[in-house]
Amino acid sequence: MTRFSAAALVLLLAGCGQNGCQSRRSADGTVAPSAQSAAPEPVGPNARVGVVYGRILLAEGATLPRVHPTEIDRGPERPELPANCGPARDTDTLPVEGVGSPTALNGIMITATGEEAAFIRALGQVRPVDRTVRIEGCRLNPKMLTATVGDTLVIQNDSRYAFLPSAGPDQFHETLLPNQNRRVALDHTAVSFVRCLFSYGCGRTDLVVLKHPVHTVSDVSGRYELRYVPADLDVQLHAWHPRFQETTAVTRVRAGERVELDLVLRPLDAPGQPPAAQPEPAPEAPSAPAAPAAPAAPR
Repeated sequence: MTRFSAAALVLLLAGCGQNGCQSRRSADGTVAPSAQSAAPEPVGPNARVGVVYGRILLAEGATLPRVHPTEIDRGPERPELPANCGPARDTDTLPVEGVGSPTALNGIMITATGEEAAFIRALGQVRPVDRTVRIEGCRLNPKMLTATVGDTLVIQNDSRYAFLPSAGPDQFHETLLPNQNRRVALDHTAVSFVRCLFSYGCGRTDLVVLKHPVHTVSDVSGRYELRYVPADLDVQLHAWHPRFQETTAVTRVRAGERVELDLVLRPLDAPGQPPAAQPEPAPEAPSAPAAPAAPAAPR
């Protein structure tokens, strides 16, 4: 990851507040890779929650950031992808893409934080689900994936070639043949990635594992729908990506209510600059982080 404050990262992973959320879990399910809101319900029917939705917009006058080819394993030291994978695309070096006017951004994480005890009461029982990333056309999809502690990461190879993905907070490695999948337990909070670090490259998916299920990722139209927002509680929304400055906003919903809220982001880095060093997985957050301050990344 690029340039985030260690203290801010601890607060992001802590979840609900200064002590984080601790929730019970049961059953399992599946989820489409590019539509996290399609997952089975991760909270019980008695949860008192609402929905916040809207667009994630690029700041006026800003340009989309790009990653250096080495960050998606297309550097000169890596073997060329097979011809059937297709040539390099302009979008391969875009960590997020923009659409429309004003420009709306896909692939941005949106989450919420609030007072811990009230957060837990509103959510009730939390169930784990599967979070799927696919190798399609020799490229990982989606480029950003969020999950909750207790969920399972499913890596599905829908390409015609074998890959060796590195995935999850503990950097699991195992050859993945065509039409195979691997399951990786997500048992602690972390910011990490999925990449193919050996042989053929497959791009990169940023993976954020949080303590509660109040999170989503903006879709191909730059819109988001953040479900399971605790009702009757002031919550702080966070729109975050490792290439952008964090944006926050405070809102409140009633049970069953839908509230519309657009959020504007500005990139961190000049486009196309090579990384100072290879990104490293973030350390696990401590169980009792310091009291929240205004962070550079969401909590």
